[in-house]
Amino acid sequence: MKTATRIVLLIAGILAIVAAVGYFAASIFYFAAGGFMVALDQGAVSITDFPQWAIDLLAKLTNGQNGNPAEIAAALFVGGAFFLVAAIFCIPAAILSFMARGKDKQGLYIACIVLGVLSGTGLPTIGGILGLIHLGVDKEQVEEPKAE
Repeated sequence: MKTATRIVLLIAGILAIVAAVGYFAASIFYFAAGGFMVALDQGAVSITDFPQWAIDLLAKLTNGQNGNPAEIAAALFVGGAFFLVAAIFCIPAAILSFMARGKDKQGLYIACIVLGVLSGTGLPTIGGILGLIHLGVDKEQVEEPKAE
């Protein structure tokens, strides 16, 4: 059980790093798209100033809804903020996943569970649960003397 916990936490730490990079990239993209929509709403740019691929991409992000550019920009900023918060939670999830691999501490496993849920990666949660099970099994084996 200890080996499975260590492997899952290693993969969880790597996944959390990859997810953090992806979430940061997505947040930058959403904030930039929101900024373009604000510029469009303010009249600083025209829709014809955008290349066709950018127009198509904005249509996909907004599900093809033709609404007020300010409302669309607000929705894009909220999406960017969501991805940024998720990325921020991924960093400690990765750090704690790597720390919990080397130390059998109940607190680290519980922190992995919480940050796995908050970061949206999920795998640190599984590693934390396996670690708690591992600690419980070891504790039972120490308390119960073996009959010979």
